[in-house]
Order: sequence, then C-alpha cells, then structure tokens
Amino acid sequence: MTVLLPKIKVDNTAVTWKPMRDNEYFIPQYKSAVTENLIYLKNKDPIWSNEKECFTLNFTGKAVMASVKNFQLIDPNNSFFNFIRR
Repeated sequence: MTVLLPKIKVDNTAVTWKPMRDNEYFIPQYKSAVTENLIYLKNKDPIWSNEKECFTLNFTGKAVMASVKNFQLIDPNNSFFNFIRR
C-alpha cells in the first residue's frame, strides 16, 4: 500500500493542493517524481516468524489483539506509524 499526503509546512498546516489539470493530482505527481509537496508512506512488509509460523510485524507491545487490520506505514527516513485495532 502506498499513501500520498500533502506535506506539512513549518507552521503545522498542510500544503494547499488545488489541482487545475489532470497532471497536477497526487498520483501523476508521484509517478513523475515531483514530490516536493508530498509525503510518501509505504506499508512495512511483515517478516516470517518460524515460531508462530506466520507473517508478523513488531508493534512493540502496543497491539493487544492480532488482526489483519493492524499495519505500519514507513516514510523514506524509516520513521513509522502504527495503525492498530483495539
């Protein structure tokens, strides 16, 4: 999964995004590598656990229930964001 969001400015507001032509929407901008106003996040791939015999992600104790709805997004700097079903 890939998530594209408008970048956050220094004053903690999102960059205003008002596309006037088809090539100004998020996806065409991303595909043409024009990403100065975009935040690009990608889902973190799970790792196979021989102990549990399934794919797992490390939620560092935050996920109390296993769910296919739990996922992590990472940015190019490897900062990550947890989305956990509770």
